[in-house]
Amino acid sequence: MKTLRQILLVLLFSAGMSFTLSAQQEVTNGVVRQYSINLTNVTAPSGVKTINWVVERKDGNPLEAGITSSFPDSGDKNQSIAVTWNGTVGDIYVLKATLEDNNSCLSEAVSQEIEILPADGNFTFADGAAIAACSFNGVAETKSFSVNYAGIKPWKLHYRLTDKGGVSKDFVASDAGGEIEFATADVSFDVNLDNFFINNELTDKDWTIELIKAVSVADSHETMPNGAATSITIQVHTLPVIGGGISLN
Repeated sequence: MKTLRQILLVLLFSAGMSFTLSAQQEVTNGVVRQYSINLTNVTAPSGVKTINWVVERKDGNPLEAGITSSFPDSGDKNQSIAVTWNGTVGDIYVLKATLEDNNSCLSEAVSQEIEILPADGNFTFADGAAIAACSFNGVAETKSFSVNYAGIKPWKLHYRLTDKGGVSKDFVASDAGGEIEFATADVSFDVNLDNFFINNELTDKDWTIELIKAVSVADSHETMPNGAATSITIQVHTLPVIGGGISLN
């Protein structure tokens, strides 16, 4: 049979302090993140007096002056905390919370690890070479371009496609299910382009793919492309045409 202490811990971990169950979080250096405890899911028969929050460096070194916190819209119970993560890039920090009830009894601490990543990530084309494509004639021909990205994950890729006439359209990388949230970082990956390029002129014409930004899903931080090339060319070949149709011999 479970003790009251075990039941309390299960409730705290499974519901009210759910951030403790997630994997190590990542934040962009300089951003503000808000964390909270849902008091409706806490078992405290005498009532909740306050939530005590502590921010520490995992290595035990003193906390930097840029790591600050406040208690927005929490009343006296401090059930929410806003932390400004302006510290040492690459270091891991620990956010801890304990509950104090009206009997002045404390719960055990729950915690979340946070790693600070640079504000300016690495975002560029993996290959700046031009892409050759045939004009679309009803035959599927999928082309792709490769991107390198290092930064907060998950994230979304924003890019721009400009046709031979100078008409531009912005895209968020997507698949059949909608917009893609890339879960990886520090890797090269491909983005597929469905071939709708049509060049009915007598010479090859260029379309352009331009990287716009990478947006962190977690904190909406925008990383701009920083490679030597911010755009690559799609060289679209002239659409062959059979003149005159089919003749009866």
